[in-house]
Amino acid sequence: MYQSYNRQYDMDTVVFRITNPHWPRGQIKNSKYTIINFFIRQVLEGKTISIFDEGSQLHYCIFVEYLANAFIASYLSTNTKGKIFNTVSGREITIINIVGTINQSVGKGSFQNILARL
Repeated sequence: MYQSYNRQYDMDTVVFRITNPHWPRGQIKNSKYTIINFFIRQVLEGKTISIFDEGSQLHYCIFVEYLANAFIASYLSTNTKGKIFNTVSGREITIINIVGTINQSVGKGSFQNILARL
């Protein structure tokens, strides 16, 4: 749809595909926006985090400040019109490492592996 607007109305449209953003004081009510902040809430509330299988699923995360920099760079560039950008950190991290880092940072926390049944 954005490409149609780009062509039909000559609008400077850019699409950002944002994966797993995180930020201080971010929304922690549910996992719709960011799994990292949601996990932080679970740890702070003393809940056990459920990890499916061994937690080896790879994720890319990005800090909100880097997203803002990408938006600004896109706005200032003359070569982004009609383009799609995947905004990620470029560094893969597993779910088990995310949870371990949060537990270590908060100073408490637990998780359980939920293994898939065949």
